[in-house]
Amino acid sequence: MTHSSFIKSRKNILSNKLYNLIKLFKKLEEHKKENLTSFTPYLFLRFFSKVHFFLKKKKLDLKLYYSAIDNLSKEIIDILETSKNFGFKKFLKNTNLSIKNKKDLKTEDYYGILFENFSDKHYYKEPYDLLKTRLKRNNVNLQLFKNKRILDYGCGNGRYTQAIAKLSLKKLSRYNNSGEPQILGYDKSKTNILTARIKNRFSNVEYKVGDVNQNNLPKESFDIVFCNGVLHHTGDISLGLRQIYKILKSDGICIIYLSSTDGIKWYCIEAFRKILKNYNKIYFFKSLVNLNLNYNKIFYLMDHVFVKYNDLTTKKEVENLFKSSNFKIIKRFNRGHSIDDTERLFQLKKMNPKKAFSVYGYGEHRYILKKNI
Repeated sequence: MTHSSFIKSRKNILSNKLYNLIKLFKKLEEHKKENLTSFTPYLFLRFFSKVHFFLKKKKLDLKLYYSAIDNLSKEIIDILETSKNFGFKKFLKNTNLSIKNKKDLKTEDYYGILFENFSDKHYYKEPYDLLKTRLKRNNVNLQLFKNKRILDYGCGNGRYTQAIAKLSLKKLSRYNNSGEPQILGYDKSKTNILTARIKNRFSNVEYKVGDVNQNNLPKESFDIVFCNGVLHHTGDISLGLRQIYKILKSDGICIIYLSSTDGIKWYCIEAFRKILKNYNKIYFFKSLVNLNLNYNKIFYLMDHVFVKYNDLTTKKEVENLFKSSNFKIIKRFNRGHSIDDTERLFQLKKMNPKKAFSVYGYGEHRYILKKNI
């Protein structure tokens, strides 16, 4: 579902407010001479900082989120009025932020820049803590990874590959009996794979460049395929699932995360995907760096906003996708780390399930799947 159809299809107060917000940002775009879109990164950061704070504090009062949208709308109206009465042209011309004639980056190269600048804390410690907590809270035995051949499918910069290695490969040899690496990280971006190889701390791990929607990996060659937040960015989730099915052993499992739909976060993200559709990523990135944001924070803010595809699914839709791809659902993760919407939903839905769903939607779609033989 596209960002515009997502917002339009939800006929409620939140979608109406966000649709009006999209139209206000469009007015900023119309002021090309004054370059009023220079304000967009700052407005984006202020807004999502508020929303993130409310979500983190488990605020279920929808009026708080409505107010954040209203305040942002007022700020844009103030900018438009000030420009009309006084003009920003001279000021903005001297800010050295012009991006005219500057070619934008491809999405994978843009994320490559972000990934290679992650601190050691956010590269090594954070994903290990996140993965371990998610598995334990859903009663998944951590011995699951021991002595298995594992594929991190769409590994990005390889930080979750390192987390998996830490859980599973401390005493194993570099290769299995077939001469293959015990853990393989696989990603389309050459920049990401280069970063992953530089940061690799395990002799049992190797990395390879390849497309998750058209891989050249041997059939039935992996015990576990770990696919974390990848297929919803490919434009064809079903194709990605079929590729996983092909390379998974007959008794193997897939641990997968896909974006869900509904909930405050996804409404806001889809609105800003529409707002920022034609915005230059280099300019936006540099603006957030100039606001002293850490690279991992920039990544979390922009992860779903600038990608070409961001396919969102309901619980029913994603489970139908699994079944149509000949997978059997072994487990749905109903809990998560404290930063996960799934965990917040788990803690709050007993109090007020309707409001909890309005704020957090379906949570994250995390599943363990097995091939239907």
